[in-house]
Amino acid sequence: MSRQIKLIWDFRGSASAKTAEHHEIHLKEYIVAEKLSPNITGFEILNEMYAIAYMV
Repeated sequence: MSRQIKLIWDFRGSASAKTAEHHEIHLKEYIVAEKLSPNITGFEILNEMYAIAYMV
């Protein structure tokens, strides 16, 4: 059984949604560059002042 860890970057402020969305692009680039698997990434807007980007 392999263990998966979810790494979370949180962003706060009026630009948090766009920042999290943009950060996901860099996470995907990192996964490709490092040949990592699985390649699960995403971002979630939790409210207008708080968003997260994540990688599993």
